[in-house]
Amino acid sequence: MVTWNQALQKIVFTTPAANNITADQGITLSDLLDLEDSDIAVLCQSIRRIGGEITCSNRRIPNPGTPVSTITKKRLKLVRFMFQHYFFQITRTLSEHDLTNQELSRMAQLKLIQDSHKEPDSVPIIKGPYDMVEFLSSLDDKLSQYRGTKGVPLTY
Repeated sequence: MVTWNQALQKIVFTTPAANNITADQGITLSDLLDLEDSDIAVLCQSIRRIGGEITCSNRRIPNPGTPVSTITKKRLKLVRFMFQHYFFQITRTLSEHDLTNQELSRMAQLKLIQDSHKEPDSVPIIKGPYDMVEFLSSLDDKLSQYRGTKGVPLTY
C-alpha cells in the first residue's frame, strides 16, 4: 500500500518536503479538494522558507529551507486537478496508488483540453417547419466552425 508521503515522493517531492506536507502541516490527499492553485503556491513557498536556525552536528546553522522545484509544484497542482476530476466529474475515489507520473501526464492533457474549451454560440430556436429546414441546411456550416479535441472539424 502506497502512503500519501510515498506518493508525494513519487511525484518528485524530496523526503523533507513530503514530510513537511504530511507531518508538519498535516495535509492529506482529501485536503486538496479545499485548496486552490494559489494555495498550493503558498504551500510550496512555505516549504521553501529560509530563516531561523537548525541544529546540524551539534551546531546551530542558518536554515537553508527545503527545495521545491517548479515541476514539483506543477505536479502537485495536477494532483489537485486529478483529485477534483475523480471526485466531482467521475465520482470515483482517488487513492495514493493512482498517483503516477504517467497518470499525471494524462491529467495534464485533460486539463489542457478543458482549459482550451469554449462554449459554442447558441443555436436559434426552431419554431416551425420552415425554421427546421433552414436549421438543417445550415447545420454543416455551423459545425464546420468548431473543431474537436484532435483539431478535426465537427462536420467530418
